[in-house]
Amino acid sequence: MKRFLFVLNILIFSILFAEAQESDIVTEHRVYSCVEIDNPPKIDALIDDIWNSVEWAEEFTQVEPNPGEKENQETKVKLIYDNDALYVFAELIENEEIFEFLSERDDPGNADWFGIVIDAYNEGTNGLGFFVTPSGVQLDAKYVGQGEDFNWNAVWTSAVRVEDNKWTVEMKIPYAALRFPNQEEQEWGVHFWRNRRVNRELDSWNPVKPEIDGFLNQAGVLKGIKNVKTPLRLQFFPYITLGLDHFPNEKKFFKDLTPNFSVGMDVKYGINDAFTLDMTLIPDFSQVLSDDFVLNLSPFEVRFNENRQFFTEGTELFNKAGLFYSRRIGGTPVGFGNAYENLADNEIVSDNPSSNQLLNATKVSGRTPGGLGIGVFNAFEAGTDATILNTETEEERKVRTSPFTNYNIVVLDQDLSGNSSITMTNTNVTRFDDNFYNANVIGFNSRLNDQNNKYSFQTSLALSQKSGGEFDNPELGYKAGISLGKISGNFLYSFYYGLESDKYDPNDLGLLFSPNEKVYYADVAYNIYKPFWKVNNFYSSFFVAYERLFSPDKFSNFGMGFNLRTTTNKFLTMGTFFNIEPIETFDFFEPRTFDFETYYQYPVNFSWGAFISSNYSKPFALDVSWNFRWFDEPGRYALSVNVSPRFRPNSKLFIVPRVNFYRSINEVGYAGSFEEVSAGIPMGIRNIKTITPILEMDYVLNNAMIIKTRVRHNWTTTRYDRFGYLNDDGWLDFVSLENDQMNVRDVNFHAFTVDLVYRWIFAPGSEMTVVWKNSIVSSEFDLEDRYVRSFGDMIDSPFQKGLSVRILYFMDSAFFNKFKKSKGKSKV
Repeated sequence: MKRFLFVLNILIFSILFAEAQESDIVTEHRVYSCVEIDNPPKIDALIDDIWNSVEWAEEFTQVEPNPGEKENQETKVKLIYDNDALYVFAELIENEEIFEFLSERDDPGNADWFGIVIDAYNEGTNGLGFFVTPSGVQLDAKYVGQGEDFNWNAVWTSAVRVEDNKWTVEMKIPYAALRFPNQEEQEWGVHFWRNRRVNRELDSWNPVKPEIDGFLNQAGVLKGIKNVKTPLRLQFFPYITLGLDHFPNEKKFFKDLTPNFSVGMDVKYGINDAFTLDMTLIPDFSQVLSDDFVLNLSPFEVRFNENRQFFTEGTELFNKAGLFYSRRIGGTPVGFGNAYENLADNEIVSDNPSSNQLLNATKVSGRTPGGLGIGVFNAFEAGTDATILNTETEEERKVRTSPFTNYNIVVLDQDLSGNSSITMTNTNVTRFDDNFYNANVIGFNSRLNDQNNKYSFQTSLALSQKSGGEFDNPELGYKAGISLGKISGNFLYSFYYGLESDKYDPNDLGLLFSPNEKVYYADVAYNIYKPFWKVNNFYSSFFVAYERLFSPDKFSNFGMGFNLRTTTNKFLTMGTFFNIEPIETFDFFEPRTFDFETYYQYPVNFSWGAFISSNYSKPFALDVSWNFRWFDEPGRYALSVNVSPRFRPNSKLFIVPRVNFYRSINEVGYAGSFEEVSAGIPMGIRNIKTITPILEMDYVLNNAMIIKTRVRHNWTTTRYDRFGYLNDDGWLDFVSLENDQMNVRDVNFHAFTVDLVYRWIFAPGSEMTVVWKNSIVSSEFDLEDRYVRSFGDMIDSPFQKGLSVRILYFMDSAFFNKFKKSKGKSKV
């Protein structure tokens, strides 16, 4: 604690000195007046008479690489509106080079782009963005706070024309794609953006200063839109999926081939001008990108990315308090291990589903004119059973691994002035079976900024409860946190204190790796946002952290480190970091007792790493990073190296091969049980080697059709050298074992996945997707130290293969109106 306080005093002195040198920052808000029209323009990127009487929004300012400087190429924008939509026309002069690379929807790739971001409630915290590239690729995004979500999709129209020294964009953004208040005259926050890849330049109409926290709060103002009403926002996305899974199996009671057929629907309904309902009925996630499986030797679970669109789009409000981990829904049954308990002789587990069937999920979210955000999420899972087979009688019995379950989240988020907010979040998991427990977590968060958005004071509080099932009495836990910091300017800092009780557990619908801790943390940063010398910017930071157990109150960790990053005027980005734990620390989790009395004494260590990333706007670019960690133990170290070249041979093809290499020598870790001895917690000295090659390739046929390929192989070998038991001082007392007893713990792990995707957007909001998958995840291989030989053994093994075709069709109220009209004409 004394070391932490000493470093903290130095930080405070530095902060006081820097504060005296820094002046306040003023934000500018330009105004544009929109003009109403009677007849809508033809969306063809040609400027016609309708546009001639409308003034330009011009004189853009650089955000990167020279913040505050005038744009290098002229950009001009016009806006008009009618009763149905907002129309945007942009003229973008380009006397150097127009980057027209094709890419997938919602991915700008290596192309120029123009966009508009609308904050219809003019609060500076929420917005919707619409972007177009010179090749006509559309991108749309939702902004909440400082988050950017390109998983949000709307249906809108755009057109692009490219000429020798300019390109033009025309957009039609229907009001059905927006949310705005029900009032006579609108006053929206608005940003016009332009990105030029030739010199990595980002321009905005309203000046955006990088030293100010946030960009929506630095928007211009759009006035003049009067007497417009939110239309009926009702959209249907019915879909059908046909699939076939194949797994070659020689076992008598297991199927090789499994056909799949599913029909479902997504629904979006605008309840009113501010609130939207999203629902998925009988969802099918068979085409979701394969997970990045790894060999997990840690005491904590692996966190997988969320790739299911329903759970990535529009969920930022539900996770504002950090209590929502969407992979819990439709995830592994809570009683998955129950199937392997109490097996009789001649019984095997013939089927044990690794995921629950999601029946439906619903989201309702929006924000009132008073700035109150309301979110309600609800999902139902079907019950899941494992099948136990008697191999002699061929009789089957069922074991329940997860009951019918309801997941629920309620969020109330009140916006305050100065980008401040107060949030209440409640998550609940109800399992409709008395043999399984229920869980609830309620959290309160606040963020209070001063009027200049320069300082921020934040608090958090959460209470978890488990009841029923195995819990005769409710189990309660809690966490709390408080932080104070400077969030705008060249000089930044923050102080944080947080604690989690030993019983705090949000993991039924959230994700927490290590509870039972108290954390003291402070950091300071100094950033230069404008070019100087031969660099465009410079970022630096230093931190110090001190940790103790909550109960019992024991020291666990102390560390500090710094981070540096810059981008040169040739757009070569590089950075380095150095972290050190200068004293011996205590790991209470690796022994796997979770009694918080037993610990492994972690040695003094430091880690140093760096990265280099070349200019992505070039046909060839290269990313290289490395991290070396040294331990104050004989021969112990860890090294990771990542190499990732990027090829763009033409405007349609994009190839990214990458290789990740990791080597850990003389690592100390939990080693399972030794049957011949029971002297304490078994630990081992092991060497780990991991090689992960990945190939990602996109071939874009046009702005509506793409072929995507992703191949990933994770190979990890773990070879144990010595074994021992933890003594009371946290060190190992080594024991001698026979070779066969040692080798049984060695592991040769392979995770190989192939995802080949063809996607065709055949109409606005409608698409057909064909997906072929090939995978194997197994550690049942003989130990082999050479990658090529081990890869050959893996390739000869049986793979899980799958082919599926999915067709999704978009229908809204306009579709049904057209259908009614055509039906009426046919009757006449």
